Amino acid sequence: MTRDQFLHEIWTPYPTLPENAVAYGRLLRLDGLTKRAQLWREDQIQEVELKSWALPVKSVATFNGILILGDLLAVGPAGEVTLMTPCRAPGSFQEFPKTLKSWNHFLRALRKFFETRGFSEVITPSLVVCPGTEPSLDPFSTEWKRGSKKERLYLPTSPELHLKKSLARGLEKIFEIKTCYRNDEWTQQHRPEFLMLEWYRAWEKPDALKKDLLDLFQFLTAELQSMPAIPQFRQTTMAELFKKHLDEDITVKSNRTEYLRMVERLQLRVPPDSTIDDLFFLIFTEKIEPNFNPDEVTLVQDWPPFQAALARLTKEGWADRFEIYWKGLELANAFHELNDPDIQRKRFSEDLQKKKKAGKEEIPLDDKFLMALDSGMPPSVGIALGVERLFMAFHGLQNLSDIRFFEV
Repeated sequence: MTRDQFLHEIWTPYPTLPENAVAYGRLLRLDGLTKRAQLWREDQIQEVELKSWALPVKSVATFNGILILGDLLAVGPAGEVTLMTPCRAPGSFQEFPKTLKSWNHFLRALRKFFETRGFSEVITPSLVVCPGTEPSLDPFSTEWKRGSKKERLYLPTSPELHLKKSLARGLEKIFEIKTCYRNDEWTQQHRPEFLMLEWYRAWEKPDALKKDLLDLFQFLTAELQSMPAIPQFRQTTMAELFKKHLDEDITVKSNRTEYLRMVERLQLRVPPDSTIDDLFFLIFTEKIEPNFNPDEVTLVQDWPPFQAALARLTKEGWADRFEIYWKGLELANAFHELNDPDIQRKRFSEDLQKKKKAGKEEIPLDDKFLMALDSGMPPSVGIALGVERLFMAFHGLQNLSDIRFFEV
């Protein structure tokens, strides 16, 4: 008897699980001689012996040629087999990554860390008027139809603007684990959809975030038991890195001409119409970042002022922000938050001009965010951390596919 004959003439389509089933799952292996089989369910594999078909198909004597790998079976106490769901696309079945349980544990640990330290979890919108104005980020957009009216909305590249609105409304210690979207490249370490952890402290300075990070690493190391020791934290400045690795002196006044000279000296390919931001990142990503010790958490502070984004400037004129790198991954980006409405409006205008010059989509501003700054946002600090990347670093993974359960 062929499989097709069995399925069309004998099999009762898609039965419910027999009440006397002692084993059930997906068929991973079948020994045609011994009739020993392996059934897989989530994180366990059961070894069973298939002895006969359950009623009403006892007349069929063989399993060979009828069952195939991928079929879903149930086995009773006497080894009687029920075909629950036939696999109609052999070879297409994919197991969930084996990191599922540790990933769930990791997310619970993150929330536990902030909740036990008095942070409030804030849920921000996933359809926003302004996804962020950073010139380097391209958002996804959609259309909201309200009767005859239509409005363009965006998926957030970060929950930053709404979380800062929360600070202006009186919350002081907040966090969110948010799905964010960036219309960007697809690589081992980039996806257009990803989880971002952001947390903010009103009335604090960047040292409070540095302590949070160290405490978080200590907490996760104890909770996850995936590392024997907490990695060493090493702080440096951008100027120190340029001097150490390139023997170049950069200052807060270094301009595009100077960065272009560095790029040419380093014999890097200069893309046409490169901005000062493009040149800076080309040098940093190609010649500095690869030198970071993967076993240390490298914290880089005091960025060039044109990289300030939504951060204040220090008294010396550097962007008062830091980023952290570990295991070859850029993990987090922290700001001593800008709360001056006039400077913020000027920064937004400069961002939009850069987008226009680069031929990118025009982005509307979030007037309610600017109104929140006008109402008064306290001096604050905030940090955005890639959740998948932190998990990868803690578990020694290099490819997001190891933890992404679904892809586009």
